[in-house]
Formats: sequence, structure tokens, C-alpha cells
Amino acid sequence: MSDFVNPTLITMFHDINRHTWSAFPRNTQAYIDSFDIFLQYDYDMIIYVDDKYVDVLQKRIDHYKSPNKRLVPINRQWLIDNLWSWSRLEQEKAVMASASYKELVKDRIAASYPENVNPEYTILTHSKIDVVNHAIDNYDVNEYVAWVDFGYFHNKTSTQFLPKGPFKADRFNLDRVNICLVNDIDERDSDLVYTLQQAPEKIGAYFFLANPTLMKQFQDYSHAWLVKFQEEYIICDDEQGLWLKIHFNHPDFFELHVFNKWHDAMRYFTV
Repeated sequence: MSDFVNPTLITMFHDINRHTWSAFPRNTQAYIDSFDIFLQYDYDMIIYVDDKYVDVLQKRIDHYKSPNKRLVPINRQWLIDNLWSWSRLEQEKAVMASASYKELVKDRIAASYPENVNPEYTILTHSKIDVVNHAIDNYDVNEYVAWVDFGYFHNKTSTQFLPKGPFKADRFNLDRVNICLVNDIDERDSDLVYTLQQAPEKIGAYFFLANPTLMKQFQDYSHAWLVKFQEEYIICDDEQGLWLKIHFNHPDFFELHVFNKWHDAMRYFTV
């Protein structure tokens, strides 16, 4: 086996007007500018991007002469038409509007945490695995694929978290879905109410890697738990909540990489 893996990196940027949020805003231009860092590396990438920004990104790809970068234009209707998770948006809205949910997370709603007040945000986080599988189904991908957040880097001049080069095979368990932890998972995290109300930083969903077969299984698990959250438990959460339930119900499915910080994956997994 080779010492290295060459995953197809898959990402998406859909503009949900985060620059207008009263809490946890982020400037749209900062997202676009910080993505320049990826264009300076020779990684195979499939980039799903809001069609408002396709021309801007294409010019930047041309400027950096960045090879192996495929742009896929998207918009809100594209998401609805192509990604299963977006078919659950109305259910997500209904849960967030329910009296029981509002009471359960009232303190977090008061603080305007997006995973508790913005259904498009939570559905967007759940759609990561759908985007990965859309790429697998519709484009040529490599033996392994990885999701990486479009806004992985904080800004265009960031020197934190920079990849060092190719991905080192022995840093992964290639028979599992490799995910990143900000902090260790413990038994308290099996409790849905604890996770919803305390929202401890455990899973960093900014990067995950597996082979396409495992990504399909990951998608199946994610869909099943999203339906269960909405219809049985009457709750909403971002992807961390779902992934914790997958972990506790399928303890051998994920390979957990504990970094005790955010966004360290691309540095750690590369050499």
C-alpha cells in the first residue's frame, strides 16, 4: 500500500446571508477570500458553490493556475432538487417553531445560537454528507473522498492550520469514517438533552474522510437519525447531535481523531 492517499476533497458554499446575523456573523467576502489558500495546493477538489460566486472563484482558480478543481454551480433550488436533507427543511422549521423545543433550549434560543434558531443552517450542516455522495454519484472521484468546510481557513492570510503536503495514509484508519474531535467524547454525550442544552464542543465536522462505500453508509445513518430527531424526539441540532447518536449506536463506525482544538486536521493528516 502507498504511504499516501489522494482523496478527492469535496466542499460547498451556499450563501445563507450569514453577514446579516445578529449573533455569530461572518462576512461573505471573508469566506471567498480565505478559500484562496486551497487554490495554492494540488489537491483534487469538487467545489459546490453558490452560482453568484462561480465567476469569482473561476477567476481565482485561473489566477493560481490551480489544477484539478471542478466548480459545480448551485443555488437554493438546486439544493432542494438534489439533496435529500433539504427535503426535510419544512419539518425542521416546524420543530424549531414547536413549544416543546422552544422550552427545551430556551437559553440557547435567547443567545441566538444558529443550530437552535435557524433551520436553514442546521439543514445545511446535515447536507454535507449528501453533497459528498452527490459528488460520488455524479463525478469521477478518487479511492477516498473527504469533506472539508469551505470556510476551513479563517482568513486569506491565515498561517494556522495550513496543510504541509500530501495526505499520509498511516494517519487514518482507512476501514472507517475518519472524523475530528475538538474534545473527547464521554458518556454524557449519549444524552440528547445534555447535548442540546450544554452543546459541548466535541465533534469538529469541518473534515471527514472515508471510501465511497462507507460514505454511503454514513449517509444512510444520517438520514435515519435526522428523521428520528424531527419525528420522534421533536428536536433540531446541527450535525454534531446526529453524529454522536451514530457513534453511540455504531461504536466501530467512526475513527475518532482527538485534536483538542478546532481545524487541525489538514495540518495533522498531511506531511
